[in-house]
Amino acid sequence: MVRSGHIWSVIALLFLAACDSGESVAAEVGPIDVVIGDDHQFVLEASIVPSVVELDLSAEVSFDWHGLGTDVYGRSMSGSGERAAAWLFAAHGADMGELLDGLANERLDQAALSLFTTCLADEPVCALRDFHLLDGANDVPERLAESGETWGLVLINPVDGGLGAVHQVVAGDGVGQSAVELSAPSRLELSVELGESKLAVPAGTAALRVDWGAVIVDGLGGDLASKSVDSLFVVHSSLAPDALAEHIYDLDGVVDARWSMPIGREASADLSELAGTEPFTGVTDSGTWALGLSCGNCATPAPRLFTVLTAAE
Repeated sequence: MVRSGHIWSVIALLFLAACDSGESVAAEVGPIDVVIGDDHQFVLEASIVPSVVELDLSAEVSFDWHGLGTDVYGRSMSGSGERAAAWLFAAHGADMGELLDGLANERLDQAALSLFTTCLADEPVCALRDFHLLDGANDVPERLAESGETWGLVLINPVDGGLGAVHQVVAGDGVGQSAVELSAPSRLELSVELGESKLAVPAGTAALRVDWGAVIVDGLGGDLASKSVDSLFVVHSSLAPDALAEHIYDLDGVVDARWSMPIGREASADLSELAGTEPFTGVTDSGTWALGLSCGNCATPAPRLFTVLTAAE
């Protein structure tokens, strides 16, 4: 039988021998915690500039948007195989600019609408009478002519359900168009303010656990917790931070590298799980690095959270 005291003596000698030979016993180190705060969050304000379409309601009015190639964000409107869709809405005593600002920033107060109806079609063509009211009636042309409401037409991108184009429609009092071709995308104006502070992270390491639970408001002014954010991404670009932010709706078109990962309900993620064309090895001091949270089911493609990263030694 070998005595326990002898065993511990052997272990101690082996440990001392390892120390004398210059070897070390390394402790396992977990990811470094990084907390995102409100001062890191960006603010986005978008505004849609609609065209005004005057309708000749004395004839059968139809809308045709076969020629509309891109949506308000510059993305393709074709190639999905999905059905074409359009919204028609009306509001009493409402300013169209305010309604569209709410629509562009996902803050539209639906209580302000007096009518909201849709048209689904196999081709991007809808007659005005194809928009039915809730009771199934098709007296939309008569209501548009007589109600005095503010009316808007929204064409939907069939690829992802985003905003294709937006038009204000008015009764032409005997003049105007009946066969309306809508081929020009609506103009989108935006203002992006980056967070007051950049998020400092240790340079050259992917072992970072970022936590955004302290951020209450998303970049569009809504409640971040209520949004179905489903992915986290990190991008690197040669553009300066402000120049990169100008492409907030289409970051993939201007970045040099992008890594992403799916996220669940927890407000934190380990960046070592990011995937891309090349492995993510951490942030460096070259170019611009940024981190964001995306919502795949939201109406606008802007991230819900976006913050510039800086490498800290």
